Amino acid sequence: MKRRHLLTLIIILIWSSLLVFFFLRDKYIINEHVYELALKDAQKSFNKDVIYRKWAAMEGGVYVIPSDYTPPNPYLKVPNRDLETTEGIKLTLVNPAYMTRLVHQLEIDGNGVKGHITSLNPINPNNKPLDWESEALQSFDEGKSEFAFLDEKESALKYMAPLVTEKSCLKCHESQGYKVGDIRGGISITVSYEPYLKIANTHIRETIIFHSIIGIIGFIGILSGSTVLGRYQSKLMDEAVKLSESEKRFKFFSESANEGIVIHNNGIIIDCNKALQEICGYSYNELIGKNILKELIHKDDLKIIKQKIAEDFQESYEINGIKKDGTIIPIEIKGFKTIFEGTEVRVASIIDLTIRKAAEQELKTSEEKFRVLIENLPIGVAMLDRDLNVITVNTMMKNIFPKSYDQNKYKCYQAFNNTELAHPCGDCTIIETFKDGKSHSLERNIINENGTRFLKIVSSPIFDFEGKVVNVIEMVEDITAFKEMNEQLQKSEERHRLLADNASDVIWTMDLKGEFTYISPSVEKLRGFTVEEIKKQKPEEFLTKNSLSHFTEGMKVIHQAVAEGKKFPDVTVELEQPCKDGSTIWTEATVTGIYKDDNTFIGILGVTRDISQRKEAEESLMSYSHELEKINEELVLSREQIEDTLYEKNILVDQLEGTRIKLEEAIKQKDKFFSIISHDLKSPFQGLLGLTNIIVEDIEGLNLKEIKEYTSLLHNSAESIYKLLENLLEWSRLQRDMIEFQITKVNLNSLVEPIIEIQSQNLKNKNISLENLVSNNLYISADVNMVTTIIRNLISNAVKYTRHNGSIVISAKDKSDSVEISVKDSGIGIPQDMLNKLFVVGEKTSRLGTDGESSTGLGLVLCKEYVEKHNGTILVESDEDKGSTFIITLPKLS
Repeated sequence: MKRRHLLTLIIILIWSSLLVFFFLRDKYIINEHVYELALKDAQKSFNKDVIYRKWAAMEGGVYVIPSDYTPPNPYLKVPNRDLETTEGIKLTLVNPAYMTRLVHQLEIDGNGVKGHITSLNPINPNNKPLDWESEALQSFDEGKSEFAFLDEKESALKYMAPLVTEKSCLKCHESQGYKVGDIRGGISITVSYEPYLKIANTHIRETIIFHSIIGIIGFIGILSGSTVLGRYQSKLMDEAVKLSESEKRFKFFSESANEGIVIHNNGIIIDCNKALQEICGYSYNELIGKNILKELIHKDDLKIIKQKIAEDFQESYEINGIKKDGTIIPIEIKGFKTIFEGTEVRVASIIDLTIRKAAEQELKTSEEKFRVLIENLPIGVAMLDRDLNVITVNTMMKNIFPKSYDQNKYKCYQAFNNTELAHPCGDCTIIETFKDGKSHSLERNIINENGTRFLKIVSSPIFDFEGKVVNVIEMVEDITAFKEMNEQLQKSEERHRLLADNASDVIWTMDLKGEFTYISPSVEKLRGFTVEEIKKQKPEEFLTKNSLSHFTEGMKVIHQAVAEGKKFPDVTVELEQPCKDGSTIWTEATVTGIYKDDNTFIGILGVTRDISQRKEAEESLMSYSHELEKINEELVLSREQIEDTLYEKNILVDQLEGTRIKLEEAIKQKDKFFSIISHDLKSPFQGLLGLTNIIVEDIEGLNLKEIKEYTSLLHNSAESIYKLLENLLEWSRLQRDMIEFQITKVNLNSLVEPIIEIQSQNLKNKNISLENLVSNNLYISADVNMVTTIIRNLISNAVKYTRHNGSIVISAKDKSDSVEISVKDSGIGIPQDMLNKLFVVGEKTSRLGTDGESSTGLGLVLCKEYVEKHNGTILVESDEDKGSTFIITLPKLS
């Protein structure tokens, strides 16, 4: 009954909605029709204006008698604008635009239709466009043929169309740049919308009456139909309720199931539940009608599922399914045949095994990790069941009980005792753990093939999901070595205690608070106080005032060292301490730190001994020392006279020694100089003499080409000798301090560029690229001539030892107080055994260049001398056949 009433209400609402819809549609059509009428009237008015305007344009305008309404057009700049007839009547020319504006004025005064001729570039200011007219004119430039809209504020329809320039228009508008076909403006029409609204409202009232009548008839029909339907519905209610309840039960079980359920006929899906939609990633509508075999089952498993369906196989089996996004998932499927709506179908349940498979793999991985962990533990581990059977055991457990497990004794008490014992141990921790679910531990010793062993045994429970103990993990640690070490430690402590108690020196320990933690009994013999009395004393009580400051400073040092994680140095200090009888005693305390193996601080260890007798001896020595000082004072005068004489003698000896050293150095430099001359000048002169000998003996038989070749060789040989002599003389002057050393401000880039220019021809001959990366703003404090010689030698060497098509890079880095200059080449490099000899005088380091260029071997020696003159450094980095980099540092301009 309620459903019928609800259905009736819904139909009434639908019928009402349809009435409203059709009324609104008819109202919209009426308004559109009225708008079209107004638009057509505006178009007619525009076309009328265009027609008489065209006629006027064809006639070249119309002459009229001037009047107040039609004065001469001041904006018309054409000949014969004003004429006078033979009868003396004055006429003025009315051009088409002027005529249109006058006609529009008459329309304003008459029927309410307003026209306006306008342009974005009007000659007459009165033709200036309104805002909406400007928008319309701009739309014509964009290709629109007309512009119209309903202005609800003014209750008027506004329309505008363009005016196209014709040949007759050029008479007035050619001066504005218009051509035939251009849009030069337009005519706007404003039509009052009030008459049209009256027409629309009349039709709308008629529509309301019509729809109201139709609505009443419809409501009567709906109510009558509802009554008839109610009678018929009551007959079907019982059957429908039964069917609905059945469907509800099936739908409930289907939708509540976690597994996907599908009904299909020969693979075509008829129905399915929500779980299947979630498994496959399809919606319900997407699944209905799909072929489950083609869409949801992987192609490799189609043969299997078809065979199972053909056999009506009703057990579960695993295959691979396919989701909507193409993901392959493992599924478990189970199906059976049944009748659905009179047709034989197959119902199948599908379970997504992805999570289960992942869990199984995770469990397998976890078990493997657990197995590896257990197997590698340094203690014995075994897992036991409630009957005390050993389920699993690791290698360490087998090592602890090797014979037992080799004989397959898998009852834990048999393995422990290495016997056929028929009952558990009396102190069994495993049984206790099974009883209360808690961990238990004990220590016991056993005797087996490994001898007597001390074991620590811990039993821990393993619970199931219900919290019940299902297994016990037994962990066995061999603590024999620990027990033995602990026993030895106790014996050692006892020996040390006896030693400390019976020593004459006082042995004590102290914490960082300055409180004693241990004092040997010998302290009572030293100061008269008992051990307990000493432990209660503060530093100001067991030290005199003068000694307290030493203690305080020492404790500060110890505190700082401990805070920084460092060991404080051992120290020995003399202290004055009060005794119980009121006297004081001098003692010597040797203090050190006590640390663990990992250097963790534990406490302070000290040994204090009585030094009273030593102090008395020191006082006696002090007395003797005072007497000796008096005797020494009497001998001071004679000793001073002797010392003066010896001082003057020593000065003369030092001067002679300095002269001797300088002379030996000069002899060494001379020997080096002559060694270089004898070696390096010999070869060039031999070549020079050989060439001149050839020319002298065979001058008449030589042709011009041969003479040119020999003279070129002579020139190169002479140039080589000149460079060698130049370097030799430069080095010689440096050794004798004959070179003036003048420090000035030097722009490094300005110094490098001329040197590069000098080498330009050599670079061109070998096709070597040279890149200067030295900044224009980099300055150094240096001797210009010396730095020029250094850079020239380094660049010359780089060119000399670089192959054709190689590269050289000169760069400089601004350091904090210096400038680092480097010359890098891609040349032949320097052998490792020669690197240490490059800057040593007399060493043979000269080599021919890649084009046979000669070398003196003295250039780098000179560079080193000049660099060191500036307190700089020079070094070389080189790999043979890969190139070299020479790096020098010079002072930065301060």
